[in-house]
Amino acid sequence: MVNPPIVNIIGKLNYVLFCAMLIALPLPRMILQPVAVAFIISWLLELRFLPVGKHNLQIYKFTNLQIEKALPGALLTCLALWEAISLAWAPDTQAGLSMINRHWPFVILVLIPLFGFNEHYKSHKVLSVLFASCVASVPLYLFTYYWVWNYDAVIWFRPDLIRPFEFPGFHGITSLMKLRGYYCLVLMLSIFSTPLLYRHYRQIYSRTDVILTLGIGVAVMLAGMLMTGSRTAIMTFVITAIFLLFVTYRKRIRWWWQLLIVVAGLGVGIASFVLNPRFDTLLNTDIHNLNLSEASELNEPRPYLWATVLTHWEEYGFFGLGAGQHSEFMMNQFREAGNDYFLAQKFGPHSQYLSTWMCLGPLAVLLLLAAFVAIPRVYKGRAHYMAHAVAFLFAFSILYDDLLERMDSILILIIWLVLLPLIESESEKS
Repeated sequence: MVNPPIVNIIGKLNYVLFCAMLIALPLPRMILQPVAVAFIISWLLELRFLPVGKHNLQIYKFTNLQIEKALPGALLTCLALWEAISLAWAPDTQAGLSMINRHWPFVILVLIPLFGFNEHYKSHKVLSVLFASCVASVPLYLFTYYWVWNYDAVIWFRPDLIRPFEFPGFHGITSLMKLRGYYCLVLMLSIFSTPLLYRHYRQIYSRTDVILTLGIGVAVMLAGMLMTGSRTAIMTFVITAIFLLFVTYRKRIRWWWQLLIVVAGLGVGIASFVLNPRFDTLLNTDIHNLNLSEASELNEPRPYLWATVLTHWEEYGFFGLGAGQHSEFMMNQFREAGNDYFLAQKFGPHSQYLSTWMCLGPLAVLLLLAAFVAIPRVYKGRAHYMAHAVAFLFAFSILYDDLLERMDSILILIIWLVLLPLIESESEKS
């Protein structure tokens, strides 16, 4: 059966929009979200989810249905449905609806890997697009910060700047660099996809050219991570690199290379602690006296927030407070403690595990962990390495921040759940 012209056009559009979404990942939210919506609409118009010949609109064979590949997405979808059910006991329905609205990509995007991809999708192409866009984003933000917003600032001689490379707001609409943790997560995923790109382009170009090109790109992205001043990202990157080294490459790399990578990773971590002024707040925090009323901008807020959440664990019950209720609960604790600074900052628990526990109870936390445990187990071939990177990066990153409270982080997680089956199928063909 010959593809109708409209199906071919929509298929090409779907691929172009997916590449556009990868390019938009490190860009401001107001650019990313419309592109993501357009991609979902194009996927729906492609009608890959219909059986063959249904109303003569679907010509693809219904042979790509693999339930096991949908397991991580299915677990995350169950978590989203649990949030919807929790509205039954949530005192503030509006707050719950607001959180559920931020999680809507689960409903559609987790279905995409089940029904395969059209012929335009190639893993090395989409990974190359992401790699190039991440590298380009670093000088873009640097140019914007220095030449447009603060061209006269010499940050190395500005000790009063606690976040030396922090980017300003964009007309009050959104952070130009978005959220530090989210932006660094995109950069880290791109960095860890480099071995896959090396395997492909090594077959086309000389080894020296490939190593030099990818090496420069990785160096630029590492510089971008340091620019953000994100402590979580720096620690996560070092720990994940060491984790991947011993999980996926311990039998392929000689012991002295392993030692060199470990020493270099620890060196980057230690240097970040010493040179990054944001780490100074950790030293000002007395972990033995986490009185919420005494916390200020001079302290690291996370220990105080975590202590507050754990102190009131009995109030969350078996099913939690309900979707979206953790924010107001924290605000009440700040009011009772008289901490105007935390109240003005509207701090949340700063841990996705604790936020999930507060909202949905302990079983939901286990469901969340199960999703990340399942990711590396359902993919083989080259995707198995990348699945480890995705799972560990997200599982460790959300320990220090509630990233899944934001649409951006949900999109990058789902996009990689879409990419992993593609990487696996491409590695099986080669």
